[in-house]
Amino acid sequence: MLLAQLPSWLHAILHSLKLCFDLVEKYHDVFALLALLAPALWAIWIFQKSKKSEESVRLHALFTGFYLSPDFHRLRNELEFDYDQNCGH
Repeated sequence: MLLAQLPSWLHAILHSLKLCFDLVEKYHDVFALLALLAPALWAIWIFQKSKKSEESVRLHALFTGFYLSPDFHRLRNELEFDYDQNCGH
């Protein structure tokens, strides 16, 4: 089937596709760079997010392990509530 025998709407679509392919062929390096840049930025964002999550888990473990530990209960109470009286101020 010849191109001239196609309906005008299909001819317009084919012409638009040809322009798109020509654009991709001309700037394929830019499109390849963009295609690689987006996943790289996504990976960096996910990495930073996971590091923040790991840090918060570590700080929570430190807080519950030391501050809320029964071993430090007396020391914590003396430092927080009776510090002035225990030091003689």
